[in-house]
Amino acid sequence: MSTHGLGLDDKVVARFIRGLDADAKNDVLKGIQAKHDQKPWKQALDSAHSGWFRIYTELCRGQDRPAYLENCRARISQDWTLALPVAKDLERGKKYAEILVLCAAALRSFLHLREGENWELRQELLVTRAGYRVNRQWDARVLDLLQIWGRSAGALQEEEIAAAARLQSDLLEDWRNWDKTIAAFRRIPQPKFTPLRERLFAQWRELVAERSVGSVHYGLDGDPPQEPHWVHALADAAWNGEGSQDSFCAWLRQWLDATERDCTTLRLSQGALARLSLDLDSVTWLSAVSPRMARLLAYNQSNDPALGASRRKWLKRLGAYPLVPELLAFWRRNAERLVPDPAASGGPDYQGCADWAQALRELNPTSCKELLLRWSVAHRRRRNLWRALQRKGLSMSAGNGE
Repeated sequence: MSTHGLGLDDKVVARFIRGLDADAKNDVLKGIQAKHDQKPWKQALDSAHSGWFRIYTELCRGQDRPAYLENCRARISQDWTLALPVAKDLERGKKYAEILVLCAAALRSFLHLREGENWELRQELLVTRAGYRVNRQWDARVLDLLQIWGRSAGALQEEEIAAAARLQSDLLEDWRNWDKTIAAFRRIPQPKFTPLRERLFAQWRELVAERSVGSVHYGLDGDPPQEPHWVHALADAAWNGEGSQDSFCAWLRQWLDATERDCTTLRLSQGALARLSLDLDSVTWLSAVSPRMARLLAYNQSNDPALGASRRKWLKRLGAYPLVPELLAFWRRNAERLVPDPAASGGPDYQGCADWAQALRELNPTSCKELLLRWSVAHRRRRNLWRALQRKGLSMSAGNGE
């Protein structure tokens, strides 16, 4: 068979070959196999993403099943989806030990791990390692692989692997749904696999906290990272059930108190405070008092409806909504401390300073007047600042008490 025309449109060639009768397809397959190890066929067929490889495997699937499975297995590192037909064939043959090795290799390929990198089913949540993919709809083939992995582990009486595979499968689809996630963790046999449950629960807890608020930031000059915030505590309380209502509310009050003790902690906690305020704003208490503050807090916040629904559901179950007056008082006391310093603006744009000053006026007019008075002395030469403030109905005259 001639290699002339290997650069033709793969899709056109594939459609042509699919339209051939069985004998003609067999002739094409034999022709490719005869040239399999010769250039340029070898290069074209060694890549799982080559159009000719897809044509070849499609022909093998219908004409030479053993060759089809061999080709799929050899290129799992390039395309994890090729593991599925091999895994299903091994499961029919009850070759369970091979399946465990195969599925582990397929998931490493799925995660695009480099040589030397590893991912272990019992050590790390797949949704955590997958990173950006947590926002996407999962390919059902990943779930199929995990389910085959779990069934095979069960057949070999590898109970911990089976439990981990089931949990990983459950969380792929439902990690945002706290009720389903907690139910999945409770299905892990106890006390036999307590370390497994605790290890992976801690990772899920960190995942929902990070996806709700953002990454934990480090303090100035290499200070230790910020302590766990209220989403971590909410996840712990959800695990303990609705009976932990009083302890969660007490923890939340203590966290708010600790947060306002110094300016660094307050600023590091701004994202978590914003998320809490927005989650508790279903009755629009904040937007009714300070529309500008509500908009500022919503800026750059993640908006995952399913994850947000779970947080709000558990805040309600744990009795957090009666704390709204305390949270409003917190903002009235501390909003001024979050107003950006004009001296640190780094340019002529003072829009952020003006927006926060406007929010402060809505929350605490007295504090706003005091701030403008100080600015009228320290920043009187910053004309762009005062122009931005005037557009918000704030001016140097307000600061001077005129």
